[in-house]
Amino acid sequence: MDQLTFRLADAGETLIQLGWLPLVIWTFLGFVLWAVLRSTDRIHPEYQYHTRLALIFSLPAGFIFLALTEKLTAMMAAT
Repeated sequence: MDQLTFRLADAGETLIQLGWLPLVIWTFLGFVLWAVLRSTDRIHPEYQYHTRLALIFSLPAGFIFLALTEKLTAMMAAT
């Protein structure tokens, strides 16, 4: 049981080390995009909808891309 706890703690620490920068970048860009969409009425509502939807899906996609990049880097370093 202790080994499982240590593995979960290690996984959490790794996630925090690797995930804080994409989260900060996404938050900053998301806020800017949200402010632009909120402040203007000249953008068609359908474009606003799709832009907001893309913003919602970009965070999980960024974390998936980060995980794949880290796994690829580890595989390249091992060979």
